[in-house]
Amino acid sequence: SAWTAAAIGIGAAAVKMAGDFDQSMRKVESKLDKTTKGQLPNLKRAIMALPPELGEATDLANALTEALDEGADSAKAMEILTAGAKLSKAAMSDLGETTKGLTRFMNAYGKESASAGELGAWMFETGDVDELAAGIGKIARNAHDAGISQKELLSGLAVMKDHGRSSEEAMKALSSAVRGLIEPGKTAKDAAERLGIDGFGTALVKARGFVGALE
Repeated sequence: SAWTAAAIGIGAAAVKMAGDFDQSMRKVESKLDKTTKGQLPNLKRAIMALPPELGEATDLANALTEALDEGADSAKAMEILTAGAKLSKAAMSDLGETTKGLTRFMNAYGKESASAGELGAWMFETGDVDELAAGIGKIARNAHDAGISQKELLSGLAVMKDHGRSSEEAMKALSSAVRGLIEPGKTAKDAAERLGIDGFGTALVKARGFVGALE
């Protein structure tokens, strides 16, 4: 009957989904070392417990693999995945890319990083999440070295976009600005000395904040 055929079809789909999820979790396991492999059952349960609106379990497991592959601490992996999934849904962006972007952003700041949830909210407020997630990790480590907080870095990007730059142009300009603070040219060094600023980049950021240093 039609009812029986429909029931068989639903059952087959459920079996396939379960198989796909198990395969994705094996990829997650491959990214865990000997000291963290024991966390796999907890990670599996945590993914299954996430709200369905954040994505299918298989997609979430694949994104978790992306985070671990980028060097996410396994203890924070679910925090990053959850924030990445929320950011992905809110911005209609790729789940894997938002999760990787958050991981790179957090890794660059280490123990000084804001939480994944905070970063996700700030990134959403900054806008153009696809470009931001793909490029922020390339700038973040230098920004950290220059004494620029994650919030300030994103605020600087927003300022540059407010000046009429596209997201791509703003990211390039932001990268140049951060490098300029770390490796200032002679003119910038001389100007800093006249102002009594020692160390230029980090001192200027401390004195004025990153957005102030850009002006």
